[in-house]
Amino acid sequence: MRFAGTFLLSLSLSSSFSPEVWAVAERTGKLLRRSTRTTTKHTLASNAETASEISHHEIPQDDYHPDDFLEDILDETILNENKEDPEPTTDHIRSLVGAAPREAASIGTFQYPLDCNADLGTFDCSTKLVSSVPDIRKGLEIPCGECWTFDMTGTVSIKGINVIGKLVFPKNHVVTIETPSVVVQGELEIETDHPVISSANRSVHFVLTGTDAVTFKPENDVNKNVCGANRAACNIGVRPFVVAGGAVTIRGFPDDCSPWTQLLDVVRTDPVKDPDDFPSYEEFPGTCPTSGTDFIVADFDDGQVGGWTGGGADAAIDNLALKVTNRVDASQGPTLDFTSLEPELCLIPEKKYLFSVRIKLDKEDGTGAGTPTTCTTSESSCPRLRTRITKPPGIKGKWTDNRYMKPRYAGNYGEWVDFTTLIHWDSDRLDPTNTAYLVLVDNVEAGVDITIDSFSITLPSEESFPNPEDPCGNLIYNGDAAANGFHPYPFRTSNGGESVVVMEEDDGNNFFRLTNRQHFSSSIVSDINPLCMDAGVTYQFSMRTRIHSDVPQAYRVTAPLNQNPTASKHSPIVLDCPPQSISDGWVTCTGEFIVSHLMAGVQSDGEFLWRMELKNQRDGADFVIDYDDLSITYSKGYISELVVNDMDGSCWGAGSDVHVATSTFYSFGGKYPTGNGYSGTLVGVSAESDGTHLTLDAPLINPVVTAAQDAECSAEVALLSRNIAIRGDFADGDKAGNGGYLQVLHTVGTKQIIDGVEFVNMGQLGEEDRFAIRRHQPPPPPSYPITVFVPPITAVSSSKERLMCLYPST
Repeated sequence: MRFAGTFLLSLSLSSSFSPEVWAVAERTGKLLRRSTRTTTKHTLASNAETASEISHHEIPQDDYHPDDFLEDILDETILNENKEDPEPTTDHIRSLVGAAPREAASIGTFQYPLDCNADLGTFDCSTKLVSSVPDIRKGLEIPCGECWTFDMTGTVSIKGINVIGKLVFPKNHVVTIETPSVVVQGELEIETDHPVISSANRSVHFVLTGTDAVTFKPENDVNKNVCGANRAACNIGVRPFVVAGGAVTIRGFPDDCSPWTQLLDVVRTDPVKDPDDFPSYEEFPGTCPTSGTDFIVADFDDGQVGGWTGGGADAAIDNLALKVTNRVDASQGPTLDFTSLEPELCLIPEKKYLFSVRIKLDKEDGTGAGTPTTCTTSESSCPRLRTRITKPPGIKGKWTDNRYMKPRYAGNYGEWVDFTTLIHWDSDRLDPTNTAYLVLVDNVEAGVDITIDSFSITLPSEESFPNPEDPCGNLIYNGDAAANGFHPYPFRTSNGGESVVVMEEDDGNNFFRLTNRQHFSSSIVSDINPLCMDAGVTYQFSMRTRIHSDVPQAYRVTAPLNQNPTASKHSPIVLDCPPQSISDGWVTCTGEFIVSHLMAGVQSDGEFLWRMELKNQRDGADFVIDYDDLSITYSKGYISELVVNDMDGSCWGAGSDVHVATSTFYSFGGKYPTGNGYSGTLVGVSAESDGTHLTLDAPLINPVVTAAQDAECSAEVALLSRNIAIRGDFADGDKAGNGGYLQVLHTVGTKQIIDGVEFVNMGQLGEEDRFAIRRHQPPPPPSYPITVFVPPITAVSSSKERLMCLYPST
């Protein structure tokens, strides 16, 4: 099974523990907490991309059978996990662990030690220093029977390392070695005793580089023909770290340090916002003859025409509304000279103002009542808002800022309809030298009377803006449709050809109605301010809807966005809502969502809004939808710190990487497309009264369960970093994106100790036997001592091909 991701492998072999088989099992992303908390350290933590995987370690004995091993796994690791689960079969477990034997490679067996290294333990390694090797960049070979000390520091590039004798690194030595290969035919020793794993305590790091296959020739008569007659060379591929007849002893983990621990609690941080960065409510300036937010408001309730005319036709009050009759030309209609309002002192160039008016069209001969208007049927002669600017003598005035009613709003003759839009003036139209300003509603065919009411040009209301005391407290403004009269601002339709209007119920409650829907995803929408989209912050979305469908319709709320004008568009899911029909009336749907990195990446010139879409893609466009009480309210801040056991976290330091295991079933796509695990870097570690606080470099995005919430189901936190590391470098042209690999190659008669090493970018996908870590040797005859491969407290991250393979298994 191939997988990529982050893993923590922790195994300890105790002389007092007698079972012949050691197993590390992970089942559908769950840690084996039971055994890890009561026995020797023994766990595997993974992120969301991990499939079920079992790695195993055996010390075979003559009387042990593979099926016994399989049954042990059944009894000890799986059946006790969930008594209600169906019992896995032996055949199923066999398929997981690959118990079927495979052919060993054609390579022979390396003997340990080499004859020339028989007395290595008596040598003084301090007398031979690697720094004395001339032009070490061409390669480093430690001769058989000699012990050398690696004393170079900084970053050292070496064209291959071949340890035939013994190579020792001083304790806690700091160096980064870039090399295409490391071959150990003799002995390699590296040790650190730092009590804390941190970037400050970083020690020996190997970076395996290159794209060319590496070969080496086995040393000494005892191994000279292992790869073929006449001391043939062994081809070990690209970026190998290979033990071939030698022994490695790497100890890099503090004795009392825990590589993983339970997540006790979290600390959240509320982002601090500057209200000056947000749009704010404004009134007309003190120099303006009018005040507040109303520039022109005419409801004719006083029964007076005021300054209104018919633009050459007759104008009079009819039922507390202005009616223009005897129109002989389409350019005639309700007209107001608003020069006395001194617009150049009131209006701001390019600023948007709300225009609203209620209109009724009647044929002057009294016919056609209740039939569609010409605007509705032919999309012509639609009511139009116009303004006219008069320039000083000698300069021609002009009509400006034409706004047409959309045909879908025009309705029928004899019926009142709402005409709302946004208007603005540029600096030329507000030139102080202008001598007159007119506003006019016209363009309706001659012979049709125009009646208007509730005419207004205003600034948006205070409820149309963020609360300056808490600008991210609610991201939807005017969500109750009560702030701007019958203007739906700041809401609009998601698609052209659709209609949103403000309606009033019998009890006086206002709501939004969307008609002429063109698509199952057609919705009213409003912008979300990206300044409030801090990664990891939790918001609650809530709204009431009424769907005019006899059949229940389910829907979801998404957040369509593109981070900048050239970026791809995405629509992450914010909320899923159950089915409802018109018989249910108003239904409230509410739920929380966490701001993802994708959402947080929207720039000021990008697009970010919310949208409701019906899940019925076939008929979803057929239904009228009503909306009310919309809100996106701030719930809680992002997770900035993890709280863990003070003893477990005492050895974790700043600059080290951690992984938080899953707390959710959302593995791929859905509400949490980034997966259900978290990996990050610690920027601070502090001891507090409630435990050790781990400060993260980036917020934890997905939901997480802590012990404070549920002690049995809390997440685990794994320490991924080690002071000693082996890293594969695939940034130099490997199209497969593969890293390095470590392999103990057919070596018997010695113990390999790899204690506390971080393996990064290891494993080679598509290459046979190139797993991140592999012990490869033929089944031994009775006379061969078995190699015991001991990897305690070892971390593997960004594996490119599996994790660890110990072959053969019996």
